[in-house]
Amino acid sequence: MEQQRNYIIAEETQEKIELALAQGRHWIAYNSNCFFLDSENVDVFSSKSQAIGFAALCKEENLEYHIFYASSMMDVFRRLPYGMEAHNILSPQNKNIMNQENFDYLKNTLKYMGFGDKLNGELEDNIKKGIAEINLNTKSTFNNKQIEAVLSFRKGEQNEMYFFNKYSAAIVKDGQPDLDRSQTFYVNRGNGVTLKEAFNLLEGRAVHKNLTDSHSNKYNAWLQLDFNSKDKHGNNQVKQYHQNYGYDLEKALGVLPIKELESLDDRKLLMDALKKGNLWEVNIERDGSKEKIFIEANPKQKTINAFDLAKLPIKLESLRQEKSKDNTAAKEEKNEKKNEEKKHNGKRRSKDSLEEEGQSQGRRK
Repeated sequence: MEQQRNYIIAEETQEKIELALAQGRHWIAYNSNCFFLDSENVDVFSSKSQAIGFAALCKEENLEYHIFYASSMMDVFRRLPYGMEAHNILSPQNKNIMNQENFDYLKNTLKYMGFGDKLNGELEDNIKKGIAEINLNTKSTFNNKQIEAVLSFRKGEQNEMYFFNKYSAAIVKDGQPDLDRSQTFYVNRGNGVTLKEAFNLLEGRAVHKNLTDSHSNKYNAWLQLDFNSKDKHGNNQVKQYHQNYGYDLEKALGVLPIKELESLDDRKLLMDALKKGNLWEVNIERDGSKEKIFIEANPKQKTINAFDLAKLPIKLESLRQEKSKDNTAAKEEKNEKKNEEKKHNGKRRSKDSLEEEGQSQGRRK
């Protein structure tokens, strides 16, 4: 049984629900962990199955959405107490509770997005001061390279809730942000490109993400920045390679003599790492000995990029030939085993035949 609690519903959310009800959509899904329900935390669907499906997808992203049917706004207010109780909800005591829940939600979001907890104290101090727009600076290091980011938080116009809207990130080169390798990443409902994924994108690699379109439909796609094309805000254009584009990462890996593909656990670890945009070290069989190389996903060309330990490109053809050799050797070995078995079985049959013939001759005597 769901525990009854009070919520504050933003005016824009009420308008969103009223419009949906007028259009015949009555199944409401809401983020049960949010004390204040803005339009980003409420969605309305035409059928129960759509609402259940949406809630299930949100659960995969650690968001707890509940659903219910509403024929009118009165049903909404009964399920999500608000209306006449608003003045009690906004008492100083409950306002403190709301602020604490808001801060806890932001802390969890920062952790999930890869920023850890080093900004929590500064964020809390700024929230207590009631600053309308908060910008926090941070730096991190990946693969011996530094990335800096500016995180932007904004206080809602209709309430005192704070939202983590976006962050700008740039690779640091010679002690300064490289403006040619910078990008603003937007955060939606606590989800978005993580800091490590941002680093990988700014390094030119592709990242596989679960996304939501303007109609709240879920889909997945590979994202890659186009550094030769900017949008009107000065951001690099983001290329998307959807599932229908036809890039099969596992198939692309399968043509290479990668040892990690032989184990299910190692295969999964490798696939997950490449989907996050990582440049990943793997072992290959080459000229009869093991060799370490780096690989990355290349969805645009529907292939894999390979590099030696000095990060110099390796032609895939040489690796494919090595894989072909392995396959040929394996087939030859298999055929040899079959031939040996045939010879062995043939000798055994001849021996058995001679023994049977000898026994037959003995009986005739």
